[in-house]
Amino acid sequence: MGAVDRCYVIDDFRAAARRRLPHGLFEFIDRGSEREASLADNVAAFMRLRLMTKFLVGLGERDPSTELFGRRIAFPLAIAPTGVAGLCWFEGELALAKAAAKARIPFTLTSTALTSMERIVKEAGGICWLQLFPWKEQDETFALIDKARDLGFDALVVTIDWLSSPWEQIALRLLQADRDVRVGKASANNRPRLFLPAPLATK
Repeated sequence: MGAVDRCYVIDDFRAAARRRLPHGLFEFIDRGSEREASLADNVAAFMRLRLMTKFLVGLGERDPSTELFGRRIAFPLAIAPTGVAGLCWFEGELALAKAAAKARIPFTLTSTALTSMERIVKEAGGICWLQLFPWKEQDETFALIDKARDLGFDALVVTIDWLSSPWEQIALRLLQADRDVRVGKASANNRPRLFLPAPLATK
């Protein structure tokens, strides 16, 4: 039995990730920006959600499927864009895309993925969305949109938060132990280490 087989709730997965991932990668995924107020609010909002239990209604024909953007999906759930999936696991984006296709739910490929759009479509298939970071170079942005359309991506997930460099404070916290280490250029002998995808790189 692997570590994942012993994970039953989200907190179990988080604890397992903390044990296995390099410190900088875990912090990049786990932390919020600035004082993490929005992160705390999001967690609190999910904790307030409750499922309404119904009795004596029959459970033989349960169907959680729904329609989203004209496509039928097996469950009202999608894989969100994960910027460092390819660093957390070998070919992590491809593994996520294949799992999503098997579960018949959408997969969102991040703009900072290590795996190409073409390979995701060819080897994973399924319902694919693309996260889009709008660039100053509008021609390149529209070229990427055209490419996604031509490859069969169903939707764009537009992200604009990284433009304000919200990770600056988190990066500085991680590097307080050694102020001589530059973000993204830490030597093998220094800890903690932080490696950010290119659009999020702090100079």
